[in-house]
Amino acid sequence: MTTSGGANQDGVRFEFDYLAGTYTKFIDLEAKNLGSYPMYTTLVEVNCIAPYIIPSGPTSFCRGGSVTLNSGSVGSSYQWNRNGNLIPGANSSSLLVTNPGKYTVTVTDSNCVSTLTSNVVRVKVPCLPPFDPQEKVSASEMYSESTALYSYYESSNQNLIIWADNLKGKTYQISIFNSTGKLLVTEKGNLSNGELDHQIDCSAFASGLYIVKLSTNTEQFTKKFVKGN
Repeated sequence: MTTSGGANQDGVRFEFDYLAGTYTKFIDLEAKNLGSYPMYTTLVEVNCIAPYIIPSGPTSFCRGGSVTLNSGSVGSSYQWNRNGNLIPGANSSSLLVTNPGKYTVTVTDSNCVSTLTSNVVRVKVPCLPPFDPQEKVSASEMYSESTALYSYYESSNQNLIIWADNLKGKTYQISIFNSTGKLLVTEKGNLSNGELDHQIDCSAFASGLYIVKLSTNTEQFTKKFVKGN
């Protein structure tokens, strides 16, 4: 490094190839960000530091809530990703998140030779409000490392609401059985990015205990719910 010269007259960081006799300037030092007028300095070369994410608040909330994810690194461009897929148009230093998933940000830094991707921040939506106390008692939920599945019976409109994230496969089937094992309802459909948000009309069901089974190409989940009077 030099103690003077360069575009800001604060010194430069450079390289000189004595065999080829070539001089290459890397950085014009300046006081605000890079220091200036270095003396008695040791220069240590390190790898570019990977970006990181700073959430504005809890990353677990009920549906209808949100959290803002902020890039903890300054870069020349940003690309936010969800579950390994880029989010179209998500190119600012922050991202407002309302849906569950695994989020990362890829940052381009003019001082690094390649783009770098941050750590993963997982956003969870573990409840589906609003519901009254009786519905809350009958609600059920299941967590695993890769899949979150929730179901509850909403007595106000007699619907069974099923929501799932990170399901494997492209199609699903939902089956409802009564307490004796009789099949009452079967509904099929396609999954979108491993997510399912589905409602089933249970108004024709009598009061009692029911079993709902969710199946995909490779997974199967079984839940129980109670329909009251």
